Amino acid sequence: MYHVTYKGKNYQVSSYFRDPAYSDLNMWDYLEKRLNITRCKIDAETFGILDYSDVDNSVSAFFTIDENHYCKVRTYESEYDLMDLLNVLECYKLSIAGNSNT
Repeated sequence: MYHVTYKGKNYQVSSYFRDPAYSDLNMWDYLEKRLNITRCKIDAETFGILDYSDVDNSVSAFFTIDENHYCKVRTYESEYDLMDLLNVLECYKLSIAGNSNT
């Protein structure tokens, strides 16, 4: 998990491995079947937005990085602020020195 400040607002950014047992599912079905997340608003088929304001006043977004990884960004700011960060955030896999397959 990383703590990020963007335009004076705070975010938690985490990346995860997708469970290979669910590799045939798209990201949104994966969230439901693997993580039991069903209250997901899809924004332009790219970001799944979860509003936890009734639980802890936070909002989170999920998105696919590649076929094996996904990212979750969480904040206590507004959904508008979250989308502002998501529109500039880039996540990609870097090769580890000496191993071009990762």
